[in-house]
Amino acid sequence: MASTSGSGMYESQSTTKPPFFNGDNYSFWKNKMRLFIKSNDYLVWDVIEDGPYIPLKQDGLKEKDGDE
Repeated sequence: MASTSGSGMYESQSTTKPPFFNGDNYSFWKNKMRLFIKSNDYLVWDVIEDGPYIPLKQDGLKEKDGDE
């Protein structure tokens, strides 16, 4: 059975299972979710904050000249 915190929210004790949100105390859940994501993969948190990296042009490719 899951343990409960003082707020009555069920908490997961697993590192592979994200915190459960039951509709109450959003700020508490938000902080737990932020810590969960950062602890599993910090680069994923960067994508959540900053958005995905989209290259503007491809590196390493040369443009072909029509005069070859």
